[in-house]
Amino acid sequence: MKAFVQWFRDIYEGLSTTFKGMAITFRHLFRKPVTVEYPEVDVQSQLPERYRGILHVDMEVCISCHLCSTACPIDCIAIDDVKGDKTSVISRTTGKLTTKVKYPKSFLIDISKCMFCGLCVDPCPTGAIHHTNKFEGSVTDMKQLVYEYVRPEDIELAEEQVKKLEEKLAEKAK
Repeated sequence: MKAFVQWFRDIYEGLSTTFKGMAITFRHLFRKPVTVEYPEVDVQSQLPERYRGILHVDMEVCISCHLCSTACPIDCIAIDDVKGDKTSVISRTTGKLTTKVKYPKSFLIDISKCMFCGLCVDPCPTGAIHHTNKFEGSVTDMKQLVYEYVRPEDIELAEEQVKKLEEKLAEKAK
């Protein structure tokens, strides 16, 4: 007798769970779809304000302090710089003057390694490095995912600083 009752319970449970699942399916049948047709819809305008997209570095305010590369847990940031004359730049985060002693010759970020954690953005004293809302990173060659942010004028400025330093050393040697 117990087996007979259990058989009816199993049938009832199977039918009730099937109807519950179909009720959920039926509810979703009349909802507006949330699928975004990517190429036709402007996804970038729909991204949240604090979206962490591909990194960007404003070289105008970068003081080459290496705090971003030190904070990066996977070493996707590589900076090569030279020492030079003291100058000041206005910090974008605090609005105060920040001393600049180093001049970057190379500032590379390997986006293929980056995990978009934001740990490099927080320690930057000038706000030079930040996330953008750019999300399209598809390329055909992995080498294209290594972004160089140093501009030609930054390289010229670094070379000028090297020349000035060499001149000072030559004058001291005399």
